[in-house]
Amino acid sequence: MPPKSESGAPLLAPKNRETFMVRQPCVLVFLSAGDASNCCAANYERVVFMDRKVVGLTKKLTTLRLDRGAQDPELLKRYGVKQDKPAIRVLDCEGEVFAGFDTCVNARDVYKAMIGSVKLSKLKVKQAKKVRKMLAEADEELKEQDVRHCAQELRRIAKVKGAPVCYLERAERLLTQLGQEGERRLQEALEREEPTERFDLLMTLRHDFWDFEELVTRIRPAINALEEDEKTKELIHDHKGQRQIAEALELVKKGGALARKGRGLLRKVRFEWKGYPAAKRAQDELDELGK
Repeated sequence: MPPKSESGAPLLAPKNRETFMVRQPCVLVFLSAGDASNCCAANYERVVFMDRKVVGLTKKLTTLRLDRGAQDPELLKRYGVKQDKPAIRVLDCEGEVFAGFDTCVNARDVYKAMIGSVKLSKLKVKQAKKVRKMLAEADEELKEQDVRHCAQELRRIAKVKGAPVCYLERAERLLTQLGQEGERRLQEALEREEPTERFDLLMTLRHDFWDFEELVTRIRPAINALEEDEKTKELIHDHKGQRQIAEALELVKKGGALARKGRGLLRKVRFEWKGYPAAKRAQDELDELGK
């Protein structure tokens, strides 16, 4: 089929980086007028595309013969084709190269590549709906500022077998942007002069970006420094107890088993932070709850 035909031209268009646009799997055969004496070009024309199984399978894959010398260099670069050598590229329904041949090849290997492209294309169409839903969930979690679950959802996308590449790349871009946001927030936290404010921001960061190992390895020492420095240690220890009390009281408000868990946390604060104001407050809260 001529590459500039109504069916052929869309197959050569760059793939959409955001949305999975389904196109027919295809085979691109890159030849030129100067290939008359090239043994690989002869192999493609007289052996590969004379094979009955290969020809029969072209009903499911569009086959385009392209003049290498007349193509935009960017197009050749996209498919990894050299200007002076014939080549075959088998593309899937996303325009991704499934297999490539740059030397003489037997028809059996090309046929296997064509079959593989068709199977992968069917899987991509099937998985696209699933991955779109996962991306939408990740977007919702991000809107609600639930960075941790958003990142986990994006990483799950990477494990979906047969997921469209454009969605995998989109998930990777979002993860990169989250990492950059984490870096910005870490710098902001480290610039806070008030120790308890810095501590709270660092603790939130550690929770939100738990799966970002490089970031967390820088957050932990900053938290440890506040907990161990003689100038801030007592202040931070009491502050941790106060945070636990606030968490415990929230559980008590919910009643039932959660209330029992909240009382248990208050008793834990009373024991762990003995000698700190938080321990006395925990006891006062327990006394009040016992009335």
